Amino acid sequence: MGASLATGCADVGPVGGDAVGTRQSPVVYGNDDRVEVFEYPDQSWADDVTGFTAALMRAEVVEISEQGLVTFDAPTLADEFGVCGDERFANQLTAAICSGTLIAPNLVLTAGHCVLDANACADIKLVFGYEMDGGESLRQATVDDVYACAELLVRRYTPAGEDYAIVRLDRPTGRETARLAPGGAVLADGARLVVHGNPSGLPTKIDDGGRVRDGRAATRDYFVANLDSFAGNSGSGVFDTASRELVGVLVRGEVDYVFDDSSGCYRVLACPDDGCRGEDVVYAGRAVDALCATGMVSPLCPCGDGVCDAGIGESTASCPLDCGSSCGDGACNGAEGPSNCSADCGTCGNASCDAGEDVDTCCTDCGCAAPLLCAANTCVPDPAAGDTCAEAAVLNPVGAYVVSGSTVDAVDDYRGECVLNSNAPERVYDITLAEETFIDAQVSGFDTILYVRGDCEDAVTEILCNDDAEPPGDGGSRLQGVFAPGTHYLFVDGRGTVSGAYQLALSFAPVRLASNDTCAAPSEIPASGTQVVTAALGALTGRDDYRGTCGGSGADHVYRFTTGARTGVTIKVEGIDSVLYLRSVCASSNAADELACNDDHPDAGFTGSLISVSDLPPGTYHVVVDAFSAGVAGDYTLTLAFDDCADTDADGVCDDRDGCPQDGAKTEPGACGCGVAEEDGDGDGAADCVDACPQDGAKTEPGACGCGVAEEDGDGDGAADCVDACPQDGAKTGPGACGCGVAEEDGDGDGAADCVDACPQDGAKTEPGACGCGSVEGGCQQDGAGGEGCAVGRADGRTGVPLVLILGWLALCVRRVRAERNVRKSDRVMSEKPIEGYPAPAR
Repeated sequence: MGASLATGCADVGPVGGDAVGTRQSPVVYGNDDRVEVFEYPDQSWADDVTGFTAALMRAEVVEISEQGLVTFDAPTLADEFGVCGDERFANQLTAAICSGTLIAPNLVLTAGHCVLDANACADIKLVFGYEMDGGESLRQATVDDVYACAELLVRRYTPAGEDYAIVRLDRPTGRETARLAPGGAVLADGARLVVHGNPSGLPTKIDDGGRVRDGRAATRDYFVANLDSFAGNSGSGVFDTASRELVGVLVRGEVDYVFDDSSGCYRVLACPDDGCRGEDVVYAGRAVDALCATGMVSPLCPCGDGVCDAGIGESTASCPLDCGSSCGDGACNGAEGPSNCSADCGTCGNASCDAGEDVDTCCTDCGCAAPLLCAANTCVPDPAAGDTCAEAAVLNPVGAYVVSGSTVDAVDDYRGECVLNSNAPERVYDITLAEETFIDAQVSGFDTILYVRGDCEDAVTEILCNDDAEPPGDGGSRLQGVFAPGTHYLFVDGRGTVSGAYQLALSFAPVRLASNDTCAAPSEIPASGTQVVTAALGALTGRDDYRGTCGGSGADHVYRFTTGARTGVTIKVEGIDSVLYLRSVCASSNAADELACNDDHPDAGFTGSLISVSDLPPGTYHVVVDAFSAGVAGDYTLTLAFDDCADTDADGVCDDRDGCPQDGAKTEPGACGCGVAEEDGDGDGAADCVDACPQDGAKTEPGACGCGVAEEDGDGDGAADCVDACPQDGAKTGPGACGCGVAEEDGDGDGAADCVDACPQDGAKTEPGACGCGSVEGGCQQDGAGGEGCAVGRADGRTGVPLVLILGWLALCVRRVRAERNVRKSDRVMSEKPIEGYPAPAR
């Protein structure tokens, strides 16, 4: 078995930390006696249970059809709590958050932590007949079984004390009501009990295997019993089996489940009938008395009307206001006391050690055995006792008192681990605990050291050690912690070699954890308006289960709220040195799940805490109130102020945080501005309102080719194909003189491309002319007969001409002169044969 899961009123988990060791805390005592209503042997009583048992549910869980049939939107036990599939009731729904009992036609008694305030009342539905129907299905509830919480009439919530509430329904039920036991009655230890309610939110179950463990006659506030109860049983009616009278309301107890490492799921804890801490049940009469004290006119409140009515259970024991007091009626009230009414008040305190009294029950009258002294009717050690472990003085772990002592005549036998130079004498005390207990020990008088061991002679078993503390100051020491049942040894030592007289102030208190000690059972808070919760935090009501990203190493309480729309919230804790954090996942160690964390804040009294989140999405959130350190304890006030913001466009975002408060489709202007949809018709990532080509998914601007035409550049010359006259020629964007695919080269630099230059090697000519490429045109002259002659010259401009060229040019000139003459003759007679190399004249 590993981690434990506590839920609802089952608020005590495994003890952790070096100061207390560890233990598992079961919730089923002996056999699991829970049965379905239809299975209970006494069906007459089962019918009564159906009539007056109410399941408290959040309003959103209860769904009513047009035909008036009721269904419940809730998970199964396995899904909600992660219990193993083979656990009892694993597949049943868990719709209830608490239980209640009908005590008048329109009044229901439940636990105070189930209905925090009027806002919480307004969010609760009370459903009668939420039970299994003879098989695997729920009994079909109708709209007539569902009632609203109309008014919170009286409420008291003290985490380790009284815890009750009475609410008024929206209409009378017409159902059988539970019969209340006479007020002021105290249950005897061992009395048999039956409890009905909704364990872990399940349909109603009945358990008749309970017994009273401690009636707490001295306080008459609540009694401790063995009851197989779970979260969801908070507020359940507890009845005396013999009389079938309602005697109490179940409010808190052990942890419900423990994690089974081998199965990877949670299992119901098991505990011997005489083991573990038991379940706390507030006497029902306390709630009724509080109701009547408000002036309520009801058959529940006859006491105080001046008429002693025995027919409704009034007597000198139950109603001294109307009936007076009478010695011998079993109630010590009025002016009765040990000296004038021992029959009701006992004899302890009458200054005589009477028969039946001894040092254990009445040291006030009988004194204490040496070396103990009597203080507040408790035997405490003689200040001079306890020099060694063998002579350890025994302390009574009950209440608060001061022990005076001195180390002057003692011997140095032991040393605490929190100092290195202690050679002073010490005193040793034996503290034997029957149950888990918070101990606060302070010693003053000289420069002291205080430490606690599990084994008196073994320094390795040291649990806590302190040298100096404030308080008490002036070299005094202080230890605080929760200690497991068993024997522990407390040492009063000195620093260095110092010894002296001291005052040891001791306080013992049994641990009674608050119902919202863990994430498994947070207290619900309505997510509207301003909610204020007052509670006590410390080692007696909470354990150090969690730690925020900004700190918190003391006891903690957990609250939960659920928002249906985006909202803002400011959360503040005042009264103690606290750390406050808000999480979306309660028990997560992932920093991403923690939305805010604060240690000290000037607006919360500096040591208090304050966080503010302006825009929470709809969902469920957890608030953890954590003590700054293990020694912090006290009453605190938790205030949650919700910002119920205006949302003009109904888009789920408050107007003051909405960039487009008039546009339900947008919370930011975006590219197009408020009121214009951010549509992207062609899916290119650019909104149509800023896309110059809204129908072209490849372009947001027309470019060179226009919308709908790709800006391709097949030859990679930087010109799009759509405007490139030579799209396959990377060197050209137009044909030029040579055409696409042919380079515009000009080898002779005459400005004419080689492809159209008949003389590509002659920079002076682009045609051969009369003289040919490489020859200068201008050397041919007309003779006297009109013929043309060729001058001799050199293309390179030199004056010397080779003889061969001169002879060739001369021959060519002679031929041309002759040809010209023949042509002129042909003006009269056509030559029969053209000159070679010339065309025939036209006829």
